[in-house]
Amino acid sequence: MVGLGNECFGDDGIGPALVRALELEGAEKVIAGIKGLQTAFDLIDCDEVIFVDASFTLDKDYELRELEPKEGYDPHSNSPAEILAFMKSMGFKGKAHVLEIKGERACFPCTLSEEVVERAKEAVKELEKLGIKVKGIGEIEAECPHA
Repeated sequence: MVGLGNECFGDDGIGPALVRALELEGAEKVIAGIKGLQTAFDLIDCDEVIFVDASFTLDKDYELRELEPKEGYDPHSNSPAEILAFMKSMGFKGKAHVLEIKGERACFPCTLSEEVVERAKEAVKELEKLGIKVKGIGEIEAECPHA
């Protein structure tokens, strides 16, 4: 499971914060933060990758879906679809999903909103659909030295 996002940019940091807080059985955790594309090298041999990321365009509180690569990816971007495209260009043959959580605010430097933290706690139940066993959830906090 890969947490994406800038932890100093408000709700954009929910991906790394949630992944860090989860106690999982049978799944590895990677905190990619804003270095998502660089993390692709560590994920090439995985059978399945689940990205956790904020979304500021979702109509609902959260969504788990199978991820398709973005054609013509930008090597300077960190969206899950672009990271997946990069991984596939290097030989990744596994499955990929994304758990997106609707964010409320993006500001610098600021912490996570109460709304995004509550949505993240609810969204965790979606992981069961992929066979991920969540044994517990600790404190969901972004790690930003500037906030």
